[in-house]
Amino acid sequence: MKENFITFEEGNKSYVVLTIYKDQFLYTPIDREAKKIEKTFNLIDIKSVESFSNESIGSIGFRKTSHN
Repeated sequence: MKENFITFEEGNKSYVVLTIYKDQFLYTPIDREAKKIEKTFNLIDIKSVESFSNESIGSIGFRKTSHN
């Protein structure tokens, strides 16, 4: 299972990159403390991200919502 992820911050939120598609990151918000991600995904041009890092987060799972 994947444990190293590209991460970046925007405002006061943390994001994790799930994959790179062409010149874009497919990303989602992450709760670092709970190691949970949301089931909403977005694309952003890599050039638009001011800084990012490769981070060992460990195993992550989906955040439970009222729709599950």
